[in-house]
Amino acid sequence: MSEPSDGLKPTYYVRARGVTTGPHEIAEMQAFVKSGRLTPSTKVSQDGTLWTHAGQFWEAFQPPERPKILRPRSHTRSVKPAAAEVTPPATAAKPTASAPPMAAEISTKARVAFDAPYIAEASSVMTWSLVAAALLGLGVASSVQYLAEVSAMINQFDGTVESLREIVAENQARNSGAVEVLQAVLGLGLCATYLAWQFFASRNLSVLRDGRMRFTPWAGIGWYFMPIGNLWKPYQVMREIVHRSEETASRSLTAFPSNLVLAAWWVIILVELPVGVYRIYVERTIFRALQATPTELLLQTNLPKVSELPGLARTSLWCDGVDGVLTLVACLLTIWIVVAVGYLQYCAFRARARRAD
Repeated sequence: MSEPSDGLKPTYYVRARGVTTGPHEIAEMQAFVKSGRLTPSTKVSQDGTLWTHAGQFWEAFQPPERPKILRPRSHTRSVKPAAAEVTPPATAAKPTASAPPMAAEISTKARVAFDAPYIAEASSVMTWSLVAAALLGLGVASSVQYLAEVSAMINQFDGTVESLREIVAENQARNSGAVEVLQAVLGLGLCATYLAWQFFASRNLSVLRDGRMRFTPWAGIGWYFMPIGNLWKPYQVMREIVHRSEETASRSLTAFPSNLVLAAWWVIILVELPVGVYRIYVERTIFRALQATPTELLLQTNLPKVSELPGLARTSLWCDGVDGVLTLVACLLTIWIVVAVGYLQYCAFRARARRAD
């Protein structure tokens, strides 16, 4: 486009400090701006009559290339207008370019924080299960020793009252009150170990299945102490633990089917309780009869006669043997359940950690 003629070029009058000058052309006004003589507050007029601030004519005074110069970067040695013009878009695009790595980093940290419990649980599940199985192994050793003692007493008993008295005297000499206390402590310790293992196994399943369990960990423990309900509810709790562990691990216990093992385990526990109670009752009755005088035997109707003692002794010895066998088998099946469930939950935690990777 050709430049406009001189008659079409705008002219300006400037009033500063009470002095009016002009008319001035654009080149002169731009020189005033560069020298500082003209500021946006200076009075300017194009016809010498209507005055306004020079800021109203700023587009006329500003050189075309001035907006390309960034004043904050004026301290640099060399300023390239073209590069400066491109810099703002590049700076604006910088967060967008860095967003994916940051998002990936946050995602990685979140995944590690999310997977850490599964990796830790996978290593602790089998450890706790093996520790519980080792403690239950003490019950197996105690049952074997008890069966050996019962077998020796059966061989020693010949059906007479004299041999019965000898057996009772030897047991009293061999087994003091401290031994009975230790056996009671061992039994309570084994029960506490099993209940603690069941609590943690149920809690692990609550984590693996996001709380979708019929019995909570505390409810599973509480059913053992509820009359009537403890005849079948603990079996249902253990069956849920075993079956849900198989589902989460995508494995089945084919070598020893869980349904048969659980059924046998619970039947043995239910039978062992009355047998043990009856065994203790018969032993106490025989001991009281042997310690009673002839007069006490005649006056106390709840004591058996001397002639009845050999029969009660045989019954007591057989109850001892049955109780020992049931205890041994129950401990072995409990160890199998503890190790099997621990292995299944270990596989489930490891599989979930791998899926999260």
